[in-house]
Order: sequence, then structure tokens, then C-alpha cells
Amino acid sequence: MKLVCGVGVNDLPKGSCSVMVDGKAIQHPFYKKWKSMIERSYSEKCHDRNPTYLECSVCEEWKTLSKFKSWFDQQNPDRYCWQLDKDVLLVGNKIYSPETCLLVPSWLNMFVTDGGANRSNHAVGVCWREQRNKYQAAVRDIHGNKRYLGVFTDELSAHLAWKAAKLQIVHDMKTDLDGIDIRVYPALVKRYS
Repeated sequence: MKLVCGVGVNDLPKGSCSVMVDGKAIQHPFYKKWKSMIERSYSEKCHDRNPTYLECSVCEEWKTLSKFKSWFDQQNPDRYCWQLDKDVLLVGNKIYSPETCLLVPSWLNMFVTDGGANRSNHAVGVCWREQRNKYQAAVRDIHGNKRYLGVFTDELSAHLAWKAAKLQIVHDMKTDLDGIDIRVYPALVKRYS
């Protein structure tokens, strides 16, 4: 059996991790997601590039490829191209497991990403506008479009405006969020309330 990053056990028969597309063998979506999850959690190279994954881990069950594949095979095949996400349901979650993970469309993953690496020392959704000597709040919608929410004399007010705008987007998207998984809408309401 081949190990990935010294912890992931590929216990499937040779050739079962790829599919033929236009006469070319490519990695099957379940294998790409599993391998990427293992690398994000245990690869030093990955941690050097993206330190936000430093404290991540994979539950014991999913360290074995066949067990991850069993979970993956229960998902809607139309969603195989979606992203494996560990923290939509639980803010700050660092463990990949069947209880914490979902396949989600990229727009949802981008919507819940707080942009911590890009916002310096300010609260989420807030930046300092030196020329106005005020804090500015802005929010990105599900399409990635930025909407400015105004300027504020204090950082907390700007952050609360951002939070309220995010919550409104969640309310507006309830039907779509329920279509992904009925746990997503309440999780996001809790996150932005």
C-alpha cells in the first residue's frame, strides 16, 4: 500500500483512482479531493505556501482512501466538481471528517472565506481609509462582486455593518443554501448573527 504524506493509506487496487477522459487517464475526483485533503493537513510544502492549514488534521477513518471513497460515493455525482470544505458548518474547524465536511460550490467557499491574509490588523470586512480618516466596510456577494457599505468612525461599527450585510445575503440565498445541505443556512445564520 502506498502512503500519501506518510499518513494517508491508498488501499484501493491499482488503476481505480483514475478515469479515462477523451482517451487520457486523469485522477478520479474522489482521489484528487482525498489526496489534496491529506496534503493540506500533513505536507510541510503545503504549510509553507498556506500556513492556515498548519493545525489541520484528518480523522482516522478518512486517512484510508477506501473509507473516504465510501463517503464520497454517497454524494450527489453532479457535485463531484465541487470543493471539499471542512468549516462551512463549523467556524474554525480544523478536522476533516464525515461529520464536518461537505462538497460545496466554489462560490460558497469564497463567500465564507474571511480574507484574513489580506486584511492586515482590521476586523473582517473592514479597512482603514487614511484620506478620510475613517474605517470603511465592504462585502462581497456570492458572485465575488464588492459592495461598499460606507465609512464609519470606529472599527466595530464598520465590522457590524459588514456582518449585517453578510447575514442579509444568507437570508436572500436560503433556498440555494438549503439545496446544498439543510445544515448550511442555519450554520451561516449563526456565523453572521
